[in-house]
Amino acid sequence: MSRHTSGDRVVHRREPTQAGVVHDVSANGRFLLVKWDGGEAEIYEDVDLQPAPATSGAAIPEPPPIPTDGPSMHDLVIKDLDERKKFGLEKYDTILQAHNGRDPLMDAYQEVLDQAVYLRQAIIEREHDRAERSRLQAQVAELTEQLGDAWGDGTGGRR
Repeated sequence: MSRHTSGDRVVHRREPTQAGVVHDVSANGRFLLVKWDGGEAEIYEDVDLQPAPATSGAAIPEPPPIPTDGPSMHDLVIKDLDERKKFGLEKYDTILQAHNGRDPLMDAYQEVLDQAVYLRQAIIEREHDRAERSRLQAQVAELTEQLGDAWGDGTGGRR
């Protein structure tokens, strides 16, 4: 979880709330964070965030997981394994068993290579999506400021 300061107030960019949703709008490295829980929204203006690292992030450890109401990843993997077993049985007319004439280390190694390529693709696409989101957020911030100027009340369009 990233912590950022706004004046005297500490702001969490991603708060671990069940009902809460956190949005950020960026313009020139400054952020407007909005936390909405279905009722009133909390707005944190002019939050200074650290820029994202220029690397793939492979050497940056992830924070510990935050408990949610989501399903167990283990249960989902077990379901996926069952589906793959059925797929393999239909495709090959047999289940995967030892001593089947294939080299399991080579099979696994080739799968890992494919996985690495897919993972790198996902990282590149995520970075592109973040850049596009930042561009759109800057446009939203600019339009919000223009709306506030049109209202002439100095709120930047935020009420």
